[in-house]
Amino acid sequence: MATEKKLKDNHLTCVICTEVYTDPATLQCNHTFCKSCLLKYTKTQSEATHARSIPCPSCRQQTKMTNPDSPVEEWVSHLKPNHVIQSLMDDFGPGTEASETGERSVCRNQQKKTPATSWCSSCDSSFCDDCLTLLGAMPFSRDHEVVVLSESTKFKMTPKCSFMCKHHLSKQIDLFYKYYRPAPRRVVFTHDMVKVAKGVDELYLGDAEAVQEVCDRESVPTLYQTIHCKKVHGMAHPMFKDITALAVDGIKVAVVVDYINKGLFTYYTHDRHGPKYIKLSAGPCTIIQLTKWHVAVTVPYSNEIVIVKVYPEPVILSTIKTNRSYYGLACLSPSRLVAGGIERTDILDMEGNVLKSINTGKVSSPDYIHVTGNRNLIVSEEKNKSLVSVTSDGQVVFTCPPTGDCALKYPQGITTTSTGDILVVDRDSHKVIQLTESGEFVRDVLTARDGIDSPRGICLDTDGLLYITCHNCWKIFRF
Repeated sequence: MATEKKLKDNHLTCVICTEVYTDPATLQCNHTFCKSCLLKYTKTQSEATHARSIPCPSCRQQTKMTNPDSPVEEWVSHLKPNHVIQSLMDDFGPGTEASETGERSVCRNQQKKTPATSWCSSCDSSFCDDCLTLLGAMPFSRDHEVVVLSESTKFKMTPKCSFMCKHHLSKQIDLFYKYYRPAPRRVVFTHDMVKVAKGVDELYLGDAEAVQEVCDRESVPTLYQTIHCKKVHGMAHPMFKDITALAVDGIKVAVVVDYINKGLFTYYTHDRHGPKYIKLSAGPCTIIQLTKWHVAVTVPYSNEIVIVKVYPEPVILSTIKTNRSYYGLACLSPSRLVAGGIERTDILDMEGNVLKSINTGKVSSPDYIHVTGNRNLIVSEEKNKSLVSVTSDGQVVFTCPPTGDCALKYPQGITTTSTGDILVVDRDSHKVIQLTESGEFVRDVLTARDGIDSPRGICLDTDGLLYITCHNCWKIFRF
C-alpha cells in the first residue's frame, strides 16, 4: 500500500490541481497534466494562441501543434500520456481496485477492525458509525469534511504534503496567485529621511564627461575606425561614392555604395566577419535612408532607384524604374523623393512618376542632394564647382561658392548638423568643409592631414559620429 501511495503522490498527481490525473496528457517536455487543467491553463496564456503551441506550466517549454488552426480544445484532446504514465494509470488510476480502497473500508480505531461507513479527508482516515459520532463531538473536528462510503463512492487521494523542487514550487505559487489572488491590502510607506540623506551622500553613479560634436565649432575630430573592403572581398579597386548610417536594434550599421564593383556593402560594428555585399545592375551613385531598415540607391545607367532592406542581411526589396537617369537623391517625405539628373531636378513618388520639377539655378544637374531640417534642398555639382540651397518650390535660399582659399574644387556629398550648419565634401581639395546655415565659411573640419583622400560621401549619425567615404575605404570620426 505504501508503494502504491508513493506512486500516486509522486508520479500520478497533477501539479495544477494536486489530485490524481483525470484523463492525463503529456507534453513534448514529458511533463504530464490533467487535460482539463491543461486546457484551462492554456486558455489563460495569450501568447499560446499567437505561438500556435502549448506552454508547459512547469518548465514553459513550448509544445508545437500539428493542427495549429484548430481550436485549443482540439490541441489538448490530441495529446496522449506517455507509455509509463499510461501503464501506471491502468494499474493505479481512478476506478481501479487498489488495496487502498480495502483499507479505507475498515475502521481501525480503538484497537479493532470494524466496517467503515465514512471517510474523513481532513484526518485521512476511515470511521465506523460509533467513531464518527465521537469525531463529531470533538470541537476541533466538527468542521471536517466527511464522505459517506458506498459501492459507488468515488474518491481520490489528497496527499497531506507534496515535496517539490524550487522550480515547480515557484510555478505552483504563481498558479495559486493567478486563480486565488488574496484580497488587496493597503501598503503604507514611511520615509526615513535620515537614511535617504545618508544613502545619497554615499551613492556613486559614475563620472561625468563633456562630449563635443561637430556642431561645436571648436571641437576636434579624431579617427574612430577605418574599414577597407578591397582585401576582404578580393574585388576590383573600389570607388565608394556615398554612405549612410543606420541604428538597427541599437547596433550601428554603415551602408556604402561601390561604383566600380556595381554593388552595395553593409557593415555591422559588432560583426567580425566584415562587410556584407550585394550586386546591383550597374554602378550606384548615391544612397539615402528611407526608414529604420530600408535605404534607396540611385543606379543611373539602368534608370533605376533600388530599395534595399539592410537587416539582418542586405536584400533588394524592389526596383523603381524611372524615365531618365538620376544621380543625386534625397528623401523629402515618406512618399516623396528628390532626384537630380542631367538638366533635371525632380520630385518623384515611390513609383518613379515625376510630380514636379525644381529649378535649382546655377546647379542644373545635381550630383548630391540633401534635405535640411526646415525642408530646404542643398545641391552640389562638380561641373560648376558650387553649392546651392533652394526651397522645394525652387526659390533660392543662397548661392554661395566659397572664394579664395576656401573655394570649392569638386563638391560632392552634403549633410547638416543638429544646429543647421552645413558639411560639404570637396573631393579634389581632400577636405570636409563646415558652412553656416546661410552658406558662410566656418572652417575645414577634416583635411588630408586627417587621412582624408579623395572623399565623396558623408553622413552624420544621431550619436555625432561622422562617416566619410575615401578613395578605397571609409572612415569614422568622433569629436
